[in-house]
Amino acid sequence: LAANVDFAGDFKNMNFVKPIMLSDTAMYKQLDIPSMTLGGHVAYAPNNADASMALRMDNGDFVMQGVWDGRAKVYSAEIELDSFPLQAIMPMSGLKDITVKAQAKGSGYDIYDLNTKLDASIILDRLTYDNKLYSDVRAIAQLENGYMSLDVGSKNSNCAMDMTLSCMLNKDYYEFGVDGVVSNLDLKAMSLSETVSKGKGKIAAYGTIDLENDAYEADLNLKDFDWVLPDARYSTPAVVVSVASSRDSMSVYAYEEDLFVNFNTPVSLDTLMARVSKCQEIIDYEVNNKYLDVDTLQQTLPPMVCELRIGRNNLVQQALKSYGIKMKNMSMDLVNDSTIYMKGRAQRLEAFNMKIDTLDMLVSQRNKYLSYNVHAGSRPGTNDEFANVTLKGGVRGNALGML
Repeated sequence: LAANVDFAGDFKNMNFVKPIMLSDTAMYKQLDIPSMTLGGHVAYAPNNADASMALRMDNGDFVMQGVWDGRAKVYSAEIELDSFPLQAIMPMSGLKDITVKAQAKGSGYDIYDLNTKLDASIILDRLTYDNKLYSDVRAIAQLENGYMSLDVGSKNSNCAMDMTLSCMLNKDYYEFGVDGVVSNLDLKAMSLSETVSKGKGKIAAYGTIDLENDAYEADLNLKDFDWVLPDARYSTPAVVVSVASSRDSMSVYAYEEDLFVNFNTPVSLDTLMARVSKCQEIIDYEVNNKYLDVDTLQQTLPPMVCELRIGRNNLVQQALKSYGIKMKNMSMDLVNDSTIYMKGRAQRLEAFNMKIDTLDMLVSQRNKYLSYNVHAGSRPGTNDEFANVTLKGGVRGNALGML
């Protein structure tokens, strides 16, 4: 079976079909079908196709063409819009004329086959959105010998960035990487946010996914990060985060100026998430019933060791500041092996109209009994009403003891 079809048309006053196509009144107002001229050609034979189309609307053009060879598994396609009036179709979208070109050519269909190749690109020459002009935007993708890369870039004042993503493809094993610079990204100026949300930064990330062995690793490096929100600003010269997970362990390491986090557990990520979810259910139940079964909670929690150190200058401090909480530093150690143990300290704490120079907390489990020791100490003039307060006691079931 083979066919050759040529088509051409001049369409006017096409909005009469909107009631047939659209039952939603809101969509009815958002869509128009303006007058247009259309022409093209389609040729088909077994394992072979060739098509082209040209559409003209309000002095704008939409042209596309494609070729497919099924026997050789070769294909190519190209789409080009030249001053195409998007506002004529979507009058309420904020979109106006667009000039863009998209191309793709390749051979093979299986992305895991080393012989499969693909070259694709989208080059945006100009687009008006919400009365703002965007130009010089690119996205270029390539696939060859099992290696895929994507290069994304924009040189607009409200969206200036260069980003490269890469991935080595294998059915059971993947390596991926991200490397890029965001010079400026202003979501409010781009009409993507109603409030201030803008920033910049450099990112470098690398990771592996081993599906056969259920092993995952990822390293993230963030540099010169600065992000502004209506009530907060997050800024840091560098953040390092490393995550590793296998069938029998998981670890998280994070470092940023004077912030340090180290977490280790001898269970996989899936097991950790399942146990944390179950613990949340237990906690909700025990809070609602005013009954603490610490044995059940300890056995449900995965074995773990967690160290946390927070100094003056880091993202956590900046986040706390947005909620009116300040402190000089904080440390916490949390361990769950045969029992639950937690020790923490905060210095120069200011929160909820209260100031405390030193706050110490010790929580430890003894069978079904969870003991606690909390001490708040302040120098004269800081908080004279609670200058030196110590609470000791424990909880078991629905009984609370205090000394």
